[in-house]
Amino acid sequence: MMLTVLFTEAVEYARAHHVADVRKGTTIPYLSHLLAVSALVIENGGNEPQAIAALLHDVVEDGGGEAALAEIADRFGSDVAAIVAGCSDTTAAVKEDWQVRKDRYLEHLEVAAADVLLVSASDKLHNARSILADLREHGDAIWARFNRGPQHQLWYYGALRDVFKRRLPGPLAEELDRTVRDVNRHTDPDDRIEGLGHEFELWSFVDSPQTGATLDWPGFPLIITKQPGGLVVHAEVGRRCICDYEPGDLEGLDTFIDVDLGDTRLEYNGASEVAWLVGDDQGDLREACENIARLAPAVAEQMAELEVMAYPSTTTFADRVANGPWFSASGPGAP
Repeated sequence: MMLTVLFTEAVEYARAHHVADVRKGTTIPYLSHLLAVSALVIENGGNEPQAIAALLHDVVEDGGGEAALAEIADRFGSDVAAIVAGCSDTTAAVKEDWQVRKDRYLEHLEVAAADVLLVSASDKLHNARSILADLREHGDAIWARFNRGPQHQLWYYGALRDVFKRRLPGPLAEELDRTVRDVNRHTDPDDRIEGLGHEFELWSFVDSPQTGATLDWPGFPLIITKQPGGLVVHAEVGRRCICDYEPGDLEGLDTFIDVDLGDTRLEYNGASEVAWLVGDDQGDLREACENIARLAPAVAEQMAELEVMAYPSTTTFADRVANGPWFSASGPGAP
């Protein structure tokens, strides 16, 4: 692909429109973001109209409105204008509620044309890269720059990532996935837990560094622990060895069952005779909770059928809050 003088004109048009704009919480000219998004489009096989649309993708949304969209069509072509329109979550001078706009944009991406997906994914990847860099340097204070806090931002970028993985599989979506996971890892754990949208209770122990949360996950109460390497999700799947196995024989508990555990694992506490299904969040806490809650009933049922462990008593979120996160009918159950 060769870039023509039209691309140069688009750079100047973007510079002039955003001349007073800077990146959130910085003095960096906003044009730097537009140039980076355009570069990503070019690096990922985009053509000149797509690269130009990347330069202009925020013109309409950030105050230009329908008049700017018409001008873009006149100066740079209808193809460019269509991409810019497809990358804008509003053309209104007075913006609607943030959640309304983001929900609508996600729905739009499910049916958007390939060139819109390319420009949009490049935009979101560069934004996510910037958020990650700022988190590493400044920590969670950066979330004060945004219209919504970390719970909403993590939800939105996770939802965007999921759409692009389905509709635009390839290097862009893969890097966005890795970057969003890293953003999660650098975000306060309590904000991540709250962002799941389910009732939870934080817990800690006196004279112990261990801390975490009890989560009222639908169908299965989960225990989340905060570890140096990230969050870890636990579900009780067995209690009391009901056969002739010695505790040492149960260390390889997963060998007793015919369930594909994927990235999860079984851990057995011999002192309390409690088995736990455990999974690291790997930068996506919702995914980890879903996997654990999906597998836990099948694992527990099979261990009971094979008489390796008794089927766990029904423990509710309220039980675990009242009695402690490691509550079990068989006694203390901490891993």
